[in-house]
Amino acid sequence: MPHNYVFRLTMLAKCRDYLITRFPALRYNAAYRRMMDYLLHPIRDDKSRWYLGHDVLRQITGGTSPNQAFLQAFQNDVLPGFAWSEPNKDNHQARTIISSGIDAVTYDYYHLAQGITHSRPGENERVYIDDGRKFSRAKKAEQTRHNDQVMRDTADDARTPIQAMILRYHADLPTNTYQALISANRADACAWVQDNFKEDDDTRRLLWGQLDCLFNFPKPYYAIPSEKTNRLYPAAGLANLSSVKREIRKILTRGCVEVDIWACHLAIIARTWHVDSLQKLLENLKSQDKKPWGWFAASLGLELTRDLKQALKQAVYSLAYGASKRNIIKAFDADSGEEAGTGKRFLELPIMQDILAARKEQCELPGIACEMSEYNDYLGDRDFGRIREQDEIRSVLSCESQKVEQELIGVVYEYAKAHKDKMQILVYSYDGVTFQISDKRPERKNAIMQSIKEAVEEKATELGLTTSVDFDDLD
Repeated sequence: MPHNYVFRLTMLAKCRDYLITRFPALRYNAAYRRMMDYLLHPIRDDKSRWYLGHDVLRQITGGTSPNQAFLQAFQNDVLPGFAWSEPNKDNHQARTIISSGIDAVTYDYYHLAQGITHSRPGENERVYIDDGRKFSRAKKAEQTRHNDQVMRDTADDARTPIQAMILRYHADLPTNTYQALISANRADACAWVQDNFKEDDDTRRLLWGQLDCLFNFPKPYYAIPSEKTNRLYPAAGLANLSSVKREIRKILTRGCVEVDIWACHLAIIARTWHVDSLQKLLENLKSQDKKPWGWFAASLGLELTRDLKQALKQAVYSLAYGASKRNIIKAFDADSGEEAGTGKRFLELPIMQDILAARKEQCELPGIACEMSEYNDYLGDRDFGRIREQDEIRSVLSCESQKVEQELIGVVYEYAKAHKDKMQILVYSYDGVTFQISDKRPERKNAIMQSIKEAVEEKATELGLTTSVDFDDLD
């Protein structure tokens, strides 16, 4: 179904007046003003490109103009430097923004005047960019009810019961819970951005824009982007707590607890691809209460830095979700902070060779057509001959991994539903969640965490997985 969430952000009246004076074409075209607002609030942590799919453009234009014609007119009339990529259906790539075209002076004036880096201006000073009307609590409540209902409607079309359960759970959460957390911690989040990106203007402006989104709409909304995934993703059109940098999310959810499935995708690969050497490694590491990332770093003769740890995790995700060896190596070398060729050395480790061989074997199994029968929504009417193409087989394998991942995290949601007087899950992050505990006494908090651990480990045992949970107390 179309994910027609509505996100109307507010800004200071003087900021709106400045933008209209600086870009006169905005004065007479509400869609242009909404497009400018979107460009000032990028979603991605990427410095230069972010999503501009048809669902976002439908919100911006109201569906009154063909996408290509609108974008070309906006470029001609407002921002000549604005650039975008066209969607590529063959490669499942959506349209993205390559360059906003907004100059640095405009970015900095807007975000500084908005009070992103210090005190938040009062509601009576803020207006909607599209029509200039003052902020209205009634309008905000109406948008919130609408978006909650969209999430419930999406749940009705979910591919799995767990998808539906997660969507309905978040639709029923009160916005006030998020508003209180973000209001209490926003100044510290802004200070973190300022301190860590003093010399990186592009990233600082991007993160300020994301924080402004969160101040307007603190509650996350989720959607099912396509039939070929069992995951939920943040709804298109707005940055939220699931999509911002983890460091910012930790600051904004201070007082909560994060829980992640321990070595989730390695455990799934070991079991579903029958990689005995990996299964033994995980059993050994788990018995010593160690994580696999340090083991991988030591095997490469490297110290486990934050960048290397993230590159290792991303390489495992990419491997599980069908990326080619070349792309894994390229991303690893770009993100790990290590010398060129480290990604190739990583994939040459004996354990990684076993995993790659197992993936290749899975792709070649004669019975893979039976495994694919579960994914008819994705496969449609395509015949087996076409499905045997490697990229499509890997997509099916990734669906299977996502299915198992969701079964594990679904256990945490089941526990939260049964104990809603004790805890609330605030953020869904694929193989992890962030939750808030009502009674913060250490013994009560520890009891809840232990119960979640036992529930996840029971499900893991049922599925034949060697995994558990990692907690991060954000106090």
